[in-house]
Amino acid sequence: MVDFLISNKNLVIYISLGFILLIIGFFLNHRTDSITKNGIATKGEIISYSPEKSYSADRTMIYYHPVIKFTDSKGVVRQIIHSFGTSIKPYRNLPYSLKIYYVENNGKLDLVTDKKSDDIIAMGFIIIGICIVITNLFFYFYGI
Repeated sequence: MVDFLISNKNLVIYISLGFILLIIGFFLNHRTDSITKNGIATKGEIISYSPEKSYSADRTMIYYHPVIKFTDSKGVVRQIIHSFGTSIKPYRNLPYSLKIYYVENNGKLDLVTDKKSDDIIAMGFIIIGICIVITNLFFYFYGI
């Protein structure tokens, strides 16, 4: 077994990468489904975008994170900065209404603002993971 792993280390590395991407995709999909099924649905508004600078060795990027305002189940008006942002400044007129789902666990708020986009991201991880695994198995068995 050890000889196989050593002699086929690229195969093992790429198949492991494929399975890691599969696991990430399934985790993201499960998280989104769990929040939308067990969470509280409410109407929210994107009231602005919060710019955040990100530095790398060769450039500086600005990511725009939506600032979401909604009323929770206790009647408290909350305003949070979403964890996901985009490098392209959004063009929509504000405020923009949307349906959100949220779950609060130990003071931490888990939020889903767009189930369709979250599902697409999760499926992207799953599809890429499957492609990596199948491609590497094909190359291994057919020696291409």
